[in-house]
Amino acid sequence: MLLSEIANSIKNAGISAEIYGDAEIADITFDSRQVKCGTMFTCKGKAFKEEYLTDSVSKGAVAYMAECRYDSVCLPCIVTDDIRKAMSIAAITFYGRPFDAFNTVGVTGTKGKTTTTFFLNNIFNAYTKEQNAAFTTVEVMMGDEKRKSVLTTPEAYDLQKLLYDVKQKGCEFLTMEVSSQALKVDRVFGMHYNVGIFLNIGDDHISPNEHPDWQDYYDSKLKLFEICDLAVVNLDDPRGEQTAKRARADAKKTVTYGSAKGSDYLIADVRKNGEYFDFDVKKPDGTVGTYTIAMHGKFNVGNALSAIITAEYFGVSDEAIREGLKKTHVPGRMDYYYNKEKDVYVVVDFAHNKLSFDSLFDAIREEFPTRRLGVVIGSAGGKGFQRRKAIGEVLTKHADYAILTDCDSNFEDTESICRDILQYVGEDGPECRIILDREEAITTALKEAQDGDVIALVARGEESRRWWKGQVLECVPDTELARRFRDNEL
Repeated sequence: MLLSEIANSIKNAGISAEIYGDAEIADITFDSRQVKCGTMFTCKGKAFKEEYLTDSVSKGAVAYMAECRYDSVCLPCIVTDDIRKAMSIAAITFYGRPFDAFNTVGVTGTKGKTTTTFFLNNIFNAYTKEQNAAFTTVEVMMGDEKRKSVLTTPEAYDLQKLLYDVKQKGCEFLTMEVSSQALKVDRVFGMHYNVGIFLNIGDDHISPNEHPDWQDYYDSKLKLFEICDLAVVNLDDPRGEQTAKRARADAKKTVTYGSAKGSDYLIADVRKNGEYFDFDVKKPDGTVGTYTIAMHGKFNVGNALSAIITAEYFGVSDEAIREGLKKTHVPGRMDYYYNKEKDVYVVVDFAHNKLSFDSLFDAIREEFPTRRLGVVIGSAGGKGFQRRKAIGEVLTKHADYAILTDCDSNFEDTESICRDILQYVGEDGPECRIILDREEAITTALKEAQDGDVIALVARGEESRRWWKGQVLECVPDTELARRFRDNEL
C-alpha cells in the first residue's frame, strides 16, 4: 500500500494530512522495537522521543507519520494535527476495514463488560456451531486461538491487526469490550459496530492520566453510540434515561432493558435455583421468556439480558441463546472455591470500582449472611483514585477483617496506596493489615481463615501479569491460589 493512499483516507475522514513524498508501505507501528523493512513509523504519545524515529530509520522504516516534520530524518511523511484519529484511520485503511467482514458488538460500562462479552460469545458459538471472536480484559479469543490481553481495548494499530486476524479466521461474530479511554483517545475512531451496549456508568477512572472529571468519563463512553447501528441501554442505571436519550440521538435504533418501568425488555422476576438464577423477561411483543444463568450474583441477570437482546437482533435462535447463557463461566468473576475440611468459601472477583464492589459484596452477604467475611484487596497505582475511598467504605460496611495489598501499583508505592485506603475505613470498620506482596497476603488470609469463613480475593481475578515500575511481570493468579487452598495444596 502506498503512503499516499493512507494520507487520502485520513483526509477523507475529515482529518488534516499533508503528505511529503511517497513510499510503498509494508507495515505500520508506533513501537520502534517492532520496526522492520518497509514500515511506516508513527510518532505519538507524551513519552515520544525523536531518537525513536531515528532508531526506526536504522531498522528499515521507509516513512513516518507525526504532528510535525523532523529534520533529523529524510523520509516521506504524513503530517497531521490529530495523530490519534489519523492512526485509527491509517490502521483501518492498511488492514482493509476488516470489521466489515463479520458482525460486530461493542460493550461499554463501568462494570460487567467482560461478563457480557462472554455471554455473547458463548451464544454466538452455540448458534454458529463454530468458535467466534471476543476481545476481553481477560483474554483475546479468535476461533480456536487464545491470547493474553494487555489492554481492555488495544491501541488502534494493534486493534485493527487483531480484527484482520479475526477476518482471516473466518469468524462470523466479534464481541469486544470498548473502554472509556479507547473512546476518549480515538482508538476506535472510524470503526463500525452493528450493536453498541451501554451497561452502566459509575465513579471510576478519574485521574490525571485517564479522565479529568466524571463528565469527561461519561461523555467518552457515550461516543460508542456514534459508531453503532443499534444501541442497547440499561434503563436501571441511575442515568439510564439520560443515556437512552443520547443513544436515540446518535444511533440508528435504541432498545432499553431492565426492571425499570418503561424498559422495552422488562425483567419481570428473578429467582435463585440452586447454583443458577432463573429470570423472566417480558419482551416488546408481549411474550414472556424464561432464561437461566449459571453465575453467582443477581446483578448478572442484567448483563445476560443485554446479550439476549443483541442476539435476537442478529436472528439467533432462542435455543442457542439459552444454551450460551447456561454454559457461561467467566474466569475470575465471582469464582467460588470451597475447602470442605475447613468449611471455608473463597470468592475470587475482578471487582475494582465502586459499582462492582457494591454488587460483589451485596451478593456475598446475601448468599452468606451469617459467615465471617475476610477480604484481600488493593487498588491500582496512578489512576482511579476514587476507588480507594470506595474500598474503605465497602470494607467498613461488609468486612469482618481485611488485608490490604498490591494491585498493579506500577510507579506508585504500594504501602502509600494501602494507607490511602485505610483513611477511609470507619471507626467501626474491620481490623485491617497491610501485606505488600499480594501472593503472601492471600496465602496468609487463607491459612489463617477460621472454620466457616468466607474469604473474598478482590480486584485481580485470573490476572497472571501485573504492572510494576512500567513493566509487565508474571505473577500467580488469585484463582490459582484459591484452587490450591481448595485442594489443600497451599
